[in-house]
Amino acid sequence: MGNKKVIKYSVTEKGRQLCKMVLEPYEEIFPRSEKSVQEQG
Repeated sequence: MGNKKVIKYSVTEKGRQLCKMVLEPYEEIFPRSEKSVQEQG
């Protein structure tokens, strides 16, 4: 059971821009609640 591989991925700048492009409109439509903002920060 101890033979699991862990693969670490690094986020590229292109992927980061894509993520922002997709998520930012949703952030405006559905703003996060104060509780979840504090948990992240």
